[in-house]
Amino acid sequence: MTGGTVNEYTEKEAVSGSNVVLTIDANLQNITEKALEDTIKNASEISKDAKDANAGAIVVMNVNTGEILAMASYPYYAPSDWIGGIDQKTWDRYNAEESNSPFLNRAIASAYAPGSTFKMVTAIAALQTRKC
Repeated sequence: MTGGTVNEYTEKEAVSGSNVVLTIDANLQNITEKALEDTIKNASEISKDAKDANAGAIVVMNVNTGEILAMASYPYYAPSDWIGGIDQKTWDRYNAEESNSPFLNRAIASAYAPGSTFKMVTAIAALQTRKC
């Protein structure tokens, strides 16, 4: 049937919802991303145990409020590569094995063991006794 009604939709006026307040600190975010990238790229110079490091994540949180102040994952991809559609060469580069999965946000989608449980226990003890 040509020119007929296909679907009808009911329209409702928009209702204002709750406000979303971001706690990300832009300057701290930039510093965090740069520090993570530099650390991964220079890992072999920092520690012989870290010579195979090729990815990681950092989350900076205000421990008093739970606010997330910065969050970074490395390697990352450039959102600007998607403007106007991503070309095949760039897509292949991002999906190559040596790219280390830049689409994986390691800060929220991966699990990492803490560097040292003993350090965490010591830090908690120091905080509880207010020695820091």
